[in-house]
Amino acid sequence: KSAVKIRDIIDEIPSDFKDIMDPIFGDKLEHEPEYQEPRSLLTDAAADPIRISAHYDSSVNSLSSAQQQYLKKTISASINYYEQFVQVIPVSGTWFFDRCNSWWTTNGYRKCANYQTTSYCQNSPVPADHYGDLKQYDGQSTYTLIPGGNGIED
Repeated sequence: KSAVKIRDIIDEIPSDFKDIMDPIFGDKLEHEPEYQEPRSLLTDAAADPIRISAHYDSSVNSLSSAQQQYLKKTISASINYYEQFVQVIPVSGTWFFDRCNSWWTTNGYRKCANYQTTSYCQNSPVPADHYGDLKQYDGQSTYTLIPGGNGIED
């Protein structure tokens, strides 16, 4: 019995189907080569505990004081749990939310064709300030620059 590699299966899928299903086959950035080496596993030296910050939207204000206190204690306990057990490779510099939701694929490179004006994270809208600058292409090379915000610093 021989092993089948996922890359071999993906290479046999017709390219027009790949363009439609591009998000499933990985997030290739605008100038990223078509194939990447497999991700390496985390090492103790490269990993740090995940840092999580809770952001509450205005719907919390409709809760009673006791309910707000219970919610915040529960969320805090969950955050403490994950921060103890989840390791990540830290982002160097500011992190920006990518709002592109469909791409043109040309010569192995992806270019944003369309983007979301509003995105949600756990039913809460992502603040506009968290988005990065975006080049929206109308075809092969012409694009419109959609300005982003300041991103998330920590």
